[in-house]
Formats: sequence, structure tokens, C-alpha cells
Amino acid sequence: MRSVSLALGLFLLAGASLAQGPPAQPLSAVPRYEDSTKGLENFMRTVLAAARNGDEQLVYAHTRSLLLPSPRETLAELFGDALQEGVADRYLERRAALYLVLARDLTGIAKAGFEQIHVLRYESGCSPDANEDQVPVLLARRRPVELYEVRILRKKGDNSANSLRYFLYQQGGFRYLGNIALAQGVPLFGSFEENETASGHTPLPKRLHLEPGHVMKFRSSLEPKYPQQARDARVEGRVLLRTLFDTEGAVKAVRLLSGHCWLFPAALEAVRQWRIEPVQVNGESVELETVIELDFRLTKES
Repeated sequence: MRSVSLALGLFLLAGASLAQGPPAQPLSAVPRYEDSTKGLENFMRTVLAAARNGDEQLVYAHTRSLLLPSPRETLAELFGDALQEGVADRYLERRAALYLVLARDLTGIAKAGFEQIHVLRYESGCSPDANEDQVPVLLARRRPVELYEVRILRKKGDNSANSLRYFLYQQGGFRYLGNIALAQGVPLFGSFEENETASGHTPLPKRLHLEPGHVMKFRSSLEPKYPQQARDARVEGRVLLRTLFDTEGAVKAVRLLSGHCWLFPAALEAVRQWRIEPVQVNGESVELETVIELDFRLTKES
């Protein structure tokens, strides 16, 4: 599946015939679409039909309406400091060209024969339609705002699809966020706040960052139980957890980097009980931060 994203600067479709500059004539008003999967489907259907018919003004009018009125405020309200640093700044920098790029890309999609539209609505953090990388983003929402994803296929049953995420409904219309990523993951347990030495207080322990896959000495490492819901649905996958161990070797904090929403709770439950041999550097006890990977695979007997 191909993902079209502007907020992260990934313009993956190119070469469409639409002009690269802004339209010469004033753009018409966009009709109101309802806040629903059907509403966004109708929105995209209108854009694709206009693109196939060469109606650039209608395409531009719709893609311009997708711009966030207040990107910095919206992104901060939705995700707080969980966002990768600079996402809001990059959105603001490229906002003026965003609707032009979306118009170009959607025109390219339409002329390539993609016309089957499937809209997904994510109301909670756990959705079987969300992939491993989407789950942390959905969990990171600070308030219950529905996010949408649009998948455009050539025909029903075709695995070749263009995916545009994420959209939200704001101030009476659909707005485009882009393909949000969480570099540090979403907090599940504890805090990764950087240690600081406060005046008059005992210095807090230093922290050692260990590359993923590096061998650690365990006192105990409980294997996660395969969730029955995932087993029944034949769901497999990998869960990546950014994990912080304290100076005694116990788990102090965990963040979810990626993982299916039916799998990561079992991974978290197991990892929280792990203990490693305390780590020392030059005779000084230190905390240890690393990324732990747990692979959930069903056997033939499962």
C-alpha cells in the first residue's frame, strides 16, 4: 500500500498534468460534507471525478478546503509533546503548497485508474483496520477525536492501493493532517523524562542508551501470553517497546513504538515484570534505555 503524505514531506506521486502554480481564477466554495465515512467518501469521489474530467478549479477548491486553519494549535491539542519534533513547523512551512500537491497527487491517482474509495474511521486506539505503525498514533490522541484514512483502489479486491492519512473533521469540514509519526512512541507506563540535577539535591542516575538487539543479562524475562482474541483472528505481528530500566534492573518506563492493538497489551504485561542485572559504568550505577522487540507468531498447532 502506498501512502501519500505531505506533513512529513513525502510526495510519493509525481508527474500529474496539473499546473504547479496556484489557479488563476478565484476558487468556488466547497459544499458541506457530513462528518462520516460516507461524507469523506463523497468528498473524495467528487475530487477524483473532477480530476478525470479535467475540472482543475473544482479539484483545487476541494484540496484547498483540506488545509488546517490553525496547524500548530490543532496538532498540539491532539497529540501534545508525543509528536515528532518539528511536524507542526513543517506543516506550516508547506501549508501554502499543500493543496496544490494534494491536487496533483489525487489527479495522478484518478488518471491511473484508481476509483474504488474505502474510508476508515478510527474512533479508538484499538482498531483491527489499523496497522502496527498507526496504533501508537491513535493511542496518542489526547481527546476522543475521530481520525479518518482514505484508501483508493483500482477495483474491488485489488491489493494495490493509495492510502492517505490522516483526516479529521474540524469547523464544518474535513482537514488533512498528513501521515503523522511518533518517533519516541506513545507512553504506556512510567516516564522517560530526562534526568536533571537540581541544586541542593542528590544527582539522579545517568542513563545508558543501548542499541536494539544488544544482549542484556536478565534476572527474569517472562514470555508474553498470546492474546486469545488475536489467536482466534489469526493475528500475528511484532511489538516494539522503548523500555527504561532503573539502576536496580527493574522496568521504570515503557513506550509503544509499534504493534497491533490486540498484541501490545500482552507484551507490556510481560515486559513490566522483566528484570535485568543492574548496569554500572565506571563503577557508577546507571539506568538503561533500549528497544525491545517481541514477535508474536502462531504455530501450526495454535
